Amino acid sequence: MLLIGMQLHAQSAAEQKISAKYSSAQIAEIQTRTPYKYTGLILFHTDSWLVNDQGQLRAPNEQEILSVNLDQYTSLRTETNRVSVQDAALGKEIVLLGRQEFEALYLTRLNPADQQAYLAYKSLFTTADQKAAQ
Repeated sequence: MLLIGMQLHAQSAAEQKISAKYSSAQIAEIQTRTPYKYTGLILFHTDSWLVNDQGQLRAPNEQEILSVNLDQYTSLRTETNRVSVQDAALGKEIVLLGRQEFEALYLTRLNPADQQAYLAYKSLFTTADQKAAQ
């Protein structure tokens, strides 16, 4: 029961972060048109990183989610490896998941319809990137 409560608090903190970045109208549009993107935004804040707490990696709590600006670390993330950074706001080391690890986690959290929609969306960009490279 405690775990569910913690997850709800983490999701609430993530929603606060999203609300700070997007207008209510933009959020409503994302939730309606691309619900997989909204799920991704939530998971980005709650599950794309871990806190190193005295040598033990754990999920961030509500206060940590609200304190950390993950956007500042976007350029540090790699495709395959986790990256450790010292976060000034927390005064602790945080570990950023690699993009592939996060995407695998993300896909497990989507319902089948949203998985299909996300993969179709992703394939458009993959195809465009391949054409641009030629």
